[in-house]
Amino acid sequence: MGYCLKFIRLAQKKTPKVSPNASRMLSTIDHALARLAQAQLYPDELALLNCSTRCEKDLKSSPLKWLKPFMCENGLIRVGGRLSNSDLPEGTKHPIVVSANHPLAEIIVTYYHKLLLHAGPQLMLSTIRQKYWIIGARNLVRRVYHRCIKCFRQKPILIQQATADLPKSRVSPSRPFSVSGVDYCGPVYLKSAVRRHGPVKAYIAIFVCFATKAVHIELVSDLSTPAFL
Repeated sequence: MGYCLKFIRLAQKKTPKVSPNASRMLSTIDHALARLAQAQLYPDELALLNCSTRCEKDLKSSPLKWLKPFMCENGLIRVGGRLSNSDLPEGTKHPIVVSANHPLAEIIVTYYHKLLLHAGPQLMLSTIRQKYWIIGARNLVRRVYHRCIKCFRQKPILIQQATADLPKSRVSPSRPFSVSGVDYCGPVYLKSAVRRHGPVKAYIAIFVCFATKAVHIELVSDLSTPAFL
């Protein structure tokens, strides 16, 4: 794509005064590919956004209506929002809209998957959204991740420990609280009965019946054995 753009620029005799660096050239390539993808999938939206007399009702039937789209100076459809006054980069505030149905979206996801050293779907999704807003990205990211041969080969198989049988007291009918489990939670702070005294620390004892799962709650003044009894 870089060679094609360079050929077009030379054919049009638009030789810049300063040769573009690699970063600027890659950005130009990204924008050109995104413009082609948007022109193929969103021609009506491009025409509406390019019209100065458009209104919100014009995009009512568009899949982009929830994104508050607008057209930037590069001729790209970007996501709107409320971050215009933020110090974030322009691509993060207003990502470029791409559809998951276009081959460019899969190329982007595959690139970021390798760039992030075969990261998982969640990290891929959050990183991609700093520059592109792919409609239907979640399913596409998962598909690319699960189709990766290296990830499939390196994925470890976890050993699942067999669960032991439940004790007899848990599965045998009995009177409530015949067999109980107990636990403490806290501390909680209570108002002191003594005037002009600070709050008093206390705890909560929770008794759970093994057979019926009934719960009994008691307030305990401290962690001593007499208070528990």
